[in-house]
Amino acid sequence: MEEKKIRVSASSSYDVAIGAGLLSKCGRMVKNTAGSSAVTVITDSNVEKLYLPAVMEGLSMSGIRPVPFFLGVGGGGRGG
Repeated sequence: MEEKKIRVSASSSYDVAIGAGLLSKCGRMVKNTAGSSAVTVITDSNVEKLYLPAVMEGLSMSGIRPVPFFLGVGGGGRGG
C-alpha cells in the first residue's frame, strides 16, 4: 500500500498519514513536522502490545525522547 495523506479539519487542521511501513518512519515524520525533542505517545494496553515498541524505537532513533502515556480501559490514564 502506498502512503496516502488525509487532511483533517477540526479546531486546527492536520494531516494523517496512512500506509504500510510508516511506524519505521515515525521519528523522521515527527521531527520534520513538530521539530520537538520530546513527545507524548498516547496508547492503551491493546495498541501497546502491537505497536508501541516500534514507535518508541523510531522516535528514539531520530533523537526524539518518547514519553508513553497509557490509557486504561474506560479512559483512565497513567504516565510512563
